[in-house]
Amino acid sequence: RFDYRGMGDSEGEPRNFETIEADLRAAIATLCTHTGVPSIAIWGLCDAASAALLFGAADTRVRRLILVNPWVRSETSLATTHLKHYYWQRMRERDFWRKLAAARVDWRATMRELLQKIRLAAFRPAPEARPRYQSAMARAWRQFPGQILLVLSGRDLTAKEFLEYVGHDPEWAGLIDEVKVSRVDLAEADHTFSSAAWKRWLEEQTVRFLTATFEPDTVGPSPLPPWQAAPTSAAGHIR
Repeated sequence: RFDYRGMGDSEGEPRNFETIEADLRAAIATLCTHTGVPSIAIWGLCDAASAALLFGAADTRVRRLILVNPWVRSETSLATTHLKHYYWQRMRERDFWRKLAAARVDWRATMRELLQKIRLAAFRPAPEARPRYQSAMARAWRQFPGQILLVLSGRDLTAKEFLEYVGHDPEWAGLIDEVKVSRVDLAEADHTFSSAAWKRWLEEQTVRFLTATFEPDTVGPSPLPPWQAAPTSAAGHIR
């Protein structure tokens, strides 16, 4: 584990994930120098997953990436995800309509917020106006020669937003279905896998992926990791 500048135990001014390339490269170099390992895997959650892809994927010492609920947020993608996975669900709940009828919900404020989300979701910015990091992530994913484990939580807005975004953006077309990508989902888990059982599951998936894709004498991935041929249940447990 390492904390980049301004986070956790590290000194320095706080910075966001788009500006930590030097920190990540320093961590990789330090690990390889002190341990003598020829290759490494990077595990990242949320914007750390995005940073691992953006800056770690281009380093030839990085052979595997474990990306947990990657961050691809923009105003448009967040609005689309809210509409599909929050507002639609709320309007299907009886409790919402009971509160509305009893005037316990400010329907004017709710409608204003809903209309704003609809406008944002319908807006399609020109390619040059989009956040650059989303396109850079797609390019890094496409060019990465190693293996990728994609882990998604079922009860996480960030994970849903990621799937929504990559499912509709042309730059991401087909990327998460590539042979080098293994995907597991845990339907009941939240963003940080906060329960002990969810953490154990996440650890097991990580160890299984690392064990199955370990290649001590080669550079880059094998055509198909052994574990990828195993079917995955709806909850994401590999059999």
